[in-house]
Amino acid sequence: MSTSNPLARGRETGRLDARYSVDEDTGAPADEEEQQVEKKIRREFLTMSILFGVIHATVTTPIGYATAALGAEVGSVGNGALYLCSIFSSLFLGAPMRAYFGTVNALCVGSLLYALYVSCFGLAVLSKDMNATPSRTPSTEEDDDESPWPLIFHTGGSVFGGLSVGGLWTAQGVFFADCVAAIVAVRLRRISARKASGSSLTGDEESADTTAGGEGRSRPSSRVVVDVVPKTNDHDHTQRSASSSDVAPSVSSELSGTFGSIYLFTEVLFKSTLTFFLKAFPKSGNQGVVGPGVVFLLYGVIALLCMVLMKLMLADTKADVASSGSESSKAPSSTVEPGQRQSQHVVGKSDASASDGPRNGPRRDGGVELSATSSSGTKTTAPTGVVKGDITITNSISAEDRQEASISCPSASSSRPDPDKNASQQQPTANSAAKNASSRVFTAIMLWRDRRLWLLGMLNFAFGVSVPFLNGWVNNYVTKQALGASMLPLLGSVTSIFATGFTLLYTRVPLFARSHWLPLGAASCCFALQSILVTAGILNTHSGWWLLILYILQGMGRAAYESTNKAVFADFFGAENKDGAFANVMMQNCTLTAFLFFFNAANADSEKGIELQKNVMGWGEFVLAALVLPGYFAASGRLCAVVGGPDQNGGTRQSLLERQ
Repeated sequence: MSTSNPLARGRETGRLDARYSVDEDTGAPADEEEQQVEKKIRREFLTMSILFGVIHATVTTPIGYATAALGAEVGSVGNGALYLCSIFSSLFLGAPMRAYFGTVNALCVGSLLYALYVSCFGLAVLSKDMNATPSRTPSTEEDDDESPWPLIFHTGGSVFGGLSVGGLWTAQGVFFADCVAAIVAVRLRRISARKASGSSLTGDEESADTTAGGEGRSRPSSRVVVDVVPKTNDHDHTQRSASSSDVAPSVSSELSGTFGSIYLFTEVLFKSTLTFFLKAFPKSGNQGVVGPGVVFLLYGVIALLCMVLMKLMLADTKADVASSGSESSKAPSSTVEPGQRQSQHVVGKSDASASDGPRNGPRRDGGVELSATSSSGTKTTAPTGVVKGDITITNSISAEDRQEASISCPSASSSRPDPDKNASQQQPTANSAAKNASSRVFTAIMLWRDRRLWLLGMLNFAFGVSVPFLNGWVNNYVTKQALGASMLPLLGSVTSIFATGFTLLYTRVPLFARSHWLPLGAASCCFALQSILVTAGILNTHSGWWLLILYILQGMGRAAYESTNKAVFADFFGAENKDGAFANVMMQNCTLTAFLFFFNAANADSEKGIELQKNVMGWGEFVLAALVLPGYFAASGRLCAVVGGPDQNGGTRQSLLERQ
């Protein structure tokens, strides 16, 4: 009995079993079945994106409104607590939560904590309004004279929200990476099937195949590469077929664009709704503080409902993969079902070299025959009980740079069950889940030794500075004075609108989708220009609606952070390190954000302190933005150094900078 979960079925395609293989007699590809698998994977990813976007939209709205609604000190302390707890959860809770609960359950737990955060913020705004008097408005009253309840509610809720960040965003990143890997596996098999049957390729398939065979060299990639090729002699690999390094960038860009556009559009919707309530339901003398308090409580209820829908509509792939593995183990090892092809050998070689060279010392590991070569290649035989087609599996990372070897498809993780084991051993237990989770506590920290993490993290750091700079300092000391507090949600929605539009530009236009350095460079320029306009005093309290430029620039920069940045980390760190990589993305972003929010709160009592805030954040953002592209190109060079070896033409492999 096959699993009904589309993501699990997509993962199963990485095993290349007979349900989706080429018919041996006719050579016709099973296109219809494979297309249905890909559609189901995409449909599940779309569902996750919509629900996740709505949940997160309810959270981002309070961050930009906190200092204006609760005062500079209370708002900054609460936001600082949010990001401080986010650092802790990203480092120590993200990967363990994902491993213990499973991907979907981790999304649900994080969403529940997010709902508590939004609800607590609503209570904080309501309690502040109830304590206010008609003669004392939020713009004039001092935080020291206020009730302690706004600080208690806001800070307490921020702790809940911060603790959710690690597990929620790590699970989202893993879900994204798994969907990319599953779709890539389906497309690779479809390319091979159509070539074997003589059918024409689609535009994307032809492009991927041309990239692989026409150029005569492969792209450096940190993910495991699965090449699907017709059966040939071991020494007859003169031309490389399409591999995941050819297909994955376009798929990752496409899915990241889908997620980013939905994620940002929901922000526009929720921030615009808040602006409507500020205008339509104001309390006399208090500029609509009661209105948003009630709205945030409703936002908390909406987030809770989305969490329930996420649990109902997205099955936990962990159990499904285990059950499918158990099912595979029941297949007889010596016979083949009717209509299936006999298991055939799998030849793997490093794409750093076209030569197959001598193979020494074959060994067996979990039913897979491994034979090392001088270029870290492997020769494998499919595990018993799993019927495979002819594939070439390539790992482009040298052995010393891999934390563990993987012979499965890119979506497979170290926790994937062995088909040769007994079915009773495959069912996940509480003890095994807890052990797996505890072993991942330091997953994010273990990646700190990889210099690519810090080189690629410049955009994370720059965006982390821009958040407290715009949402804290600019909103409270510039925009609020120039346009009024009621316009802040509307300006925030402008940021989201431009972020949505540029996300589509960065991920749908081939020029930007295939050259990640272009969106990263655009984001670098936007953050740098934003900091100069504010720090140099070009835009100030007398600028009026010219301040809109700052929010447009923030949206353009954020688009690259939400879409291209995730695709870059997925491509560089691959399946084996995806938990730690996406956890570190949040850690890098939250570290500077938390520090600067607390820094703002500590220096909010004097004109000198306010000016110090502007200079520290403004020039800090400028420096980090200027390092985005150099860091990316340096990381690309580091990637080539890790891959090493000559290209297929016998020359030295070119770095990403040299090719672009």
